[in-house]
Amino acid sequence: MFMYYAPKGPGTPFAVPPHLAYACDRGATYQTREVMAGPNGNGPGWLFRFSNGAKVYDDRDLKWDNQATLWAPVYSDSGLECYVGRWVADPLDPSKLERPKMLDGHRVTLGDGSVWVAAVARGFDVETSSYYTPLPRTLGYDGKTGKWRPVKVAKEYRRFLELANLYADAHQEAVAADAKTFEFEPIDELAVAALTANYRISHAELSLFEDVYTVTARDALVHCALDFPTIRRWVEKKTEPGDGGPAT
Repeated sequence: MFMYYAPKGPGTPFAVPPHLAYACDRGATYQTREVMAGPNGNGPGWLFRFSNGAKVYDDRDLKWDNQATLWAPVYSDSGLECYVGRWVADPLDPSKLERPKMLDGHRVTLGDGSVWVAAVARGFDVETSSYYTPLPRTLGYDGKTGKWRPVKVAKEYRRFLELANLYADAHQEAVAADAKTFEFEPIDELAVAALTANYRISHAELSLFEDVYTVTARDALVHCALDFPTIRRWVEKKTEPGDGGPAT
């Protein structure tokens, strides 16, 4: 449901900007169109959009329209990468952005009422009362046994897991200090990563919709990434009468 624009130099062939790796799954295809002018006063470039193979491209023309489309810049550490756009009349639809394989997660309702599955980075095992990660792992070869075994978390999810662990540490420190609040600077990176793990969407795409990414939605996404819903149910069950908890 999103379109992208990338500027081009003379004779430069099309290539998906590296910073948009989150927007195209392995095996995804893309449709391109070379244009003489782009959104927001940009010059010659490429308009393009992705398909994961399971869903067809949008029936509308691949184009930018000052009246009917809305655009936002996409930045990386090295600066402006490209622009992402949407048709103004289109609502945000998670079903059009789902990845072929959805990761374990919890349902979250964003500010517009759309319901998403936010991925869990740091899960809680109720049987052992311990933490683990359900994120996909890469395989490593064991020369002694001649077998391949799951080792560390796959590259595309490592930052997500790192952020979840950092948040958990900060949360634990706040609890130990009996603090009611605490600061976690990359909180938005963590929250949006919970969506990006299961959908072809990130910060720039969300910014095209007003009142969708709210403080309430951000908190819910972070809680899902840390598997707080599972922890909350476990605590409630532990305190029920007959489960070793106090009777009411």
